[in-house]
Amino acid sequence: MIKYPIGVDMSANHLAAAQLQRQRNGPAIRALSYHELDEGETDDARMVALLKDIAEDGAFSGRHVVLSIPVKHLSIFPIVIQVGKQETLEDAILRESEKYLPFPIEEAVIDYPCLTRESDGDPDRYKTTIVAARQSMIGNYLTLLNRAGFVVGAVDFAVSALLRLHQSFYTMTENPVILCHIGPVRSLIAAVTGDSIIIQSDVAWGSRQLVGRILSDIGLSNDRGSAYVLLKKYGVGFEGAPAGSVGTDSGGETADVGKTISRILVPYIDEIQYELHKIISYVRSEKQNPVFDGLFLYGHASHIHHLDRYLEKRMDMPATLVDPLAAMTNDRNQFPRNDSAEGTFALALGLAIRRISWL
Repeated sequence: MIKYPIGVDMSANHLAAAQLQRQRNGPAIRALSYHELDEGETDDARMVALLKDIAEDGAFSGRHVVLSIPVKHLSIFPIVIQVGKQETLEDAILRESEKYLPFPIEEAVIDYPCLTRESDGDPDRYKTTIVAARQSMIGNYLTLLNRAGFVVGAVDFAVSALLRLHQSFYTMTENPVILCHIGPVRSLIAAVTGDSIIIQSDVAWGSRQLVGRILSDIGLSNDRGSAYVLLKKYGVGFEGAPAGSVGTDSGGETADVGKTISRILVPYIDEIQYELHKIISYVRSEKQNPVFDGLFLYGHASHIHHLDRYLEKRMDMPATLVDPLAAMTNDRNQFPRNDSAEGTFALALGLAIRRISWL
């Protein structure tokens, strides 16, 4: 019987967990857990208590975990490796990585999710993306999970989890696609192909900033719930939607509110559009005449009404909003929904779908 680990996505702002189960038509969601973290709520005792809540939740099975740690603890950078005649590939990766690490190589845990040969024909020349963290930092998180009763089978990274989840939904080719996972305060953008991560970027941009702009610009005080409703109901619908696709009531109030929300949000949406263009420009500098197979939006993109249409129009590229919960459940309403949690499980699901050989 195929068993799936529990994917635990730990960030500075939330703790999300997911587990899958095997069904006839493929993996389906077995259990989900989410907790939004406020400032000062990430001390060890509090995190262990939250993790124990997951361990004691009867919806989850087993104690084996695939863990992703907050990106702030990671050093991520692309490198090109020339393997010398007297060294192994691993030796060459360590040698080249040492030049860019902000801490001694002896203290580093290093991973390279994808490795591809350079296109210049040299069989000993490779390109990869390095993801590194201090051993002590990894050790701290392993200790937290152990104190909560978990066994960590693997430490993974957000970009790998997102790519793995995307590959479970779509057949990929040599043509690059752009994956964009929008979080509460930070977003992940990656250009990937079927066998490589071309580039990835972590951006200080998220749905909470948009909610904050709505709160401040239309005077909702601290009513974040109402601001989320406006973000999901209107978003950039009056900017990105086809003419006539957004209705109005008899007094025109819906149109007025929608136009106001769009006017507030567009300057901030354009910031993430700029980051997407930077990624695309890099790919075009690395590959000759690349044909992009599209932009795929994950995470809190589902919070922003018509974001896919807006970006598709502005970037002249097909944009798809991906809802993993809908794809992995028979009933979209099977699990509790709230403004904070919805759209937050993509990375946890990408971790949960990873196979651990001894499970």
